[in-house]
Amino acid sequence: MLRSCVAVTVAMIIHEGRSNKLSSPLDLSHPLNNDTQYWIPEEKFYITNRVVVENSPTPFYAANSFVGHEHCGTHLDAPYHYCKTGWKVDEIPLQRLISPGLYIDVSDKVNHCNFVLTPQHLDTWASSHGHIPKGAILLINFGWWTRYDDRLDYFGNLTMPYCFPGISLAAADWIVKFGGIYGVGLDTPSLDPGNSYDFPVHDTLLKNNIFGIENVNFNGTQLKNARFNVIAMPMKITGGSGAPCRLVVIQSEL
Repeated sequence: MLRSCVAVTVAMIIHEGRSNKLSSPLDLSHPLNNDTQYWIPEEKFYITNRVVVENSPTPFYAANSFVGHEHCGTHLDAPYHYCKTGWKVDEIPLQRLISPGLYIDVSDKVNHCNFVLTPQHLDTWASSHGHIPKGAILLINFGWWTRYDDRLDYFGNLTMPYCFPGISLAAADWIVKFGGIYGVGLDTPSLDPGNSYDFPVHDTLLKNNIFGIENVNFNGTQLKNARFNVIAMPMKITGGSGAPCRLVVIQSEL
């Protein structure tokens, strides 16, 4: 599947008349294992059974069983997650999951765990990048991915209310009005800031069929705005409100 998606992305670039040289794909997703982070600690991803058989009858055979919540680790929130009539995860058009990427880095501005992205941040970003293509996936780097392995540090608390950065409601409105943004990804546990109880950012984005990607792993990557493509491949769960997601970017070298 990954090879076919990469081929589609390259074909799209050629079709658009670009002659950019492509760099190697970068994986922006956290691995799924028994330490995977999830909103409620008790509802996690678990490897429940590992089977390894040698010389019976083939030289080697391995197969694992697992259980996990739709919204664990790096995952995609389908519009249906907060909107009754929104796309379920298996209904999101494929072209929206393979799209040009937009990138905003506010990690140097995050000075407390309740920091929020504001319209002012987005205005400054937009004015400094000139033409911004429509039909794109916006990735927001709060610098929070560095805390992922420590649940208390990452969530800011062991129980709600949590304390981590997110998108303000006004910024969510900005994204909707800007138009042409298919999805929004960020390196925190939620689109909404950790101290939210009613999740208005989820409601605003998802009811406009803008999907979310949470727990993005930037892993020190610095992306060049409008010079990369995003491949977001969630598990195709029938009727799913979301799914674990392999998130890949491919940068172009001008």
